[in-house]
Amino acid sequence: MHCDDKRTVFALKESIQKTWEELKKSEFNDKNLVKQLNELISDYQEYKKPTS
Repeated sequence: MHCDDKRTVFALKESIQKTWEELKKSEFNDKNLVKQLNELISDYQEYKKPTS
């Protein structure tokens, strides 16, 4: 994994954790946060895929 990819993965992980905390505070009622979390996790998984 390239250095820039590692930074991106780290930033995505931080964003996922922050969004998760905000979502818990909203008692999972904020649909925009749910959508944002889903997108962040998808992006995170995409960057974590090993390249062949």
